[in-house]
Amino acid sequence: ADYSRSLGDDSESMIEYEKSSVKGKPESHIELGKIYIQKNLYEFAVKEFDKAYSLYSVIYDNQDKYDLLANMVIVRYKLIYESPYADIKTDGNINFRKKYSDDAILYGKKALRLKNDDSNLLYILARLYCDSDKPDDIAAQKYLTKSLEADTENVDAMLLMAQLYFKHRNKTKTQEYV
Repeated sequence: ADYSRSLGDDSESMIEYEKSSVKGKPESHIELGKIYIQKNLYEFAVKEFDKAYSLYSVIYDNQDKYDLLANMVIVRYKLIYESPYADIKTDGNINFRKKYSDDAILYGKKALRLKNDDSNLLYILARLYCDSDKPDDIAAQKYLTKSLEADTENVDAMLLMAQLYFKHRNKTKTQEYV
């Protein structure tokens, strides 16, 4: 399956990963989830990552655990912000966004216990805290600060930090990040 994927044959690799996933291998679910993300099939990716997470106890390598958790955050972030449903304002969609946001924060915190210097993951958590139904600007600032320590050129983190300071009317700090 890995060989087919390295050749760019996602169809063949998906078939092979499906066969492996029947045997209860979390790695197969993780790889299928990654393929689904690449193809913007986020709901399918969530299902595969959730299946892999149900087998979390048999994942021994911390990097594999981190990859699973980080991808669980990323796919939920993409569903919230990049899916066709992202801009729909209905009660059902608001509940869906809240659940995925809460789940992403939970999995993100777990991932950061394994690897705490992923600038993108730290930014995603900050954004989720900023955009929640009860924004937590202090938590967002904490994650943005860590994100920028890990990557001083993370433009998304700089812009979100500037927005946060602007929101609190701190023009001096706002200008530092713009």
